[in-house]
Amino acid sequence: MHRIQSRFPRALALGAMAAAVVLSGCVVQKGAPPQAQAMAASSTEVPVATLPLTTFGGRPVVEVSINGTPAKTFILDTGASYTVVDVSVAEELQLPVTRQMMVKSPLGPNEIESDVVTVSKLSVAGLTFENQEATTFGLLAFMQMEGAPVGVLSYRIFDGYRLVLDYPGEQLRLYEGELPEPDGRKVFSFDDTIPEVTVRVAGHDWPFHLDTGSPGGFVFPLAAAADLPLQSPPTVMGRAKVVNAEFDIYASTLQGTLELGEMSFENPPLTFIEGAPYGNIGNGVLGQCVLTMDPRNNRLMLEEQPNATAAAPGPQKVRRLVSPGGGGKKVYGIRLAAFEESPMPVAGVEPGSPAEAAGLGSGDLITKINGTAIESMGRDDRIAALRGSPLTVTVKRGETVTEVQMSLD
Repeated sequence: MHRIQSRFPRALALGAMAAAVVLSGCVVQKGAPPQAQAMAASSTEVPVATLPLTTFGGRPVVEVSINGTPAKTFILDTGASYTVVDVSVAEELQLPVTRQMMVKSPLGPNEIESDVVTVSKLSVAGLTFENQEATTFGLLAFMQMEGAPVGVLSYRIFDGYRLVLDYPGEQLRLYEGELPEPDGRKVFSFDDTIPEVTVRVAGHDWPFHLDTGSPGGFVFPLAAAADLPLQSPPTVMGRAKVVNAEFDIYASTLQGTLELGEMSFENPPLTFIEGAPYGNIGNGVLGQCVLTMDPRNNRLMLEEQPNATAAAPGPQKVRRLVSPGGGGKKVYGIRLAAFEESPMPVAGVEPGSPAEAAGLGSGDLITKINGTAIESMGRDDRIAALRGSPLTVTVKRGETVTEVQMSLD
């Protein structure tokens, strides 16, 4: 959840620093946690709780009540092994400080001291969890986004449940019981508190964290570029900020197939971070799937969205913008998602498309549509404007601002 000048998975900002600390506390849901049952969610199984899957900045969010106070928005994060609250919330609710701990991102050299507070009752999705610890952090100042969430809820709080993030169905569901034994294709096991899978490219296996706190797609360590078949060398697409460092981010496109369990991605856009210790997969890829987490047993299940277009990962559901009444035949070929972002990131463009011919590319940040600043446009207005012809978008590339014109005629 770093603030970035170009859209990019949060590169383990809070999630990765969370890997050093495991969420602690006794978890209670109006009684004892349910007994484990070796089963996956089925159409006949009744969920314990169901919520709409809503997002902020390409990240799933939930409403969380602390000690019975009115609910506040938290990011639901599989990349965080402990819960985080903004310092202003901790002060407002007078949460008792129990100790201090040092936190950092693996991408930065310095640790930051943070207070650990106790939450007597934390309620989400109609469930109440007692005696939880959370660390405090200046999240609002760090994100610097209007209406930003005031906390990060670790998925590990749902110990004893199966947490289902049904992106295609736009639902969050909780079930009793556990996932089946891992098969390495759909159901995976992992050793640490952060969920991990293996991605296979060009005969190499790469460890990747699954991170719902990231709005991006596939992120590799920059050192991996030498072993990957790329369409072009990685180039700087912007700068990223984590809690204790700033650094360049790079982009390129794979020439070939990336395999993730039963799914394959043809020529996906990739992002690279220098010094990253492992890869990262965000909602740009997860948005095409149904993701089930079993925190008690350190298992996860990935099910591909039916008829999903796996060649174009981007934040949430990647949409190709088509002309009104065009029947899907005329397209700009712009891969976009996270329509609520300002500026709005381009996840990629279709080969041979009008967008590619006009020079639009992955990593561009759309700041205006037909001369109108996107901050003043709602999500639906943005989508409608991007379907019109002709189309002019103002984009930011690093420190450069340029206009890109295209037409469907």
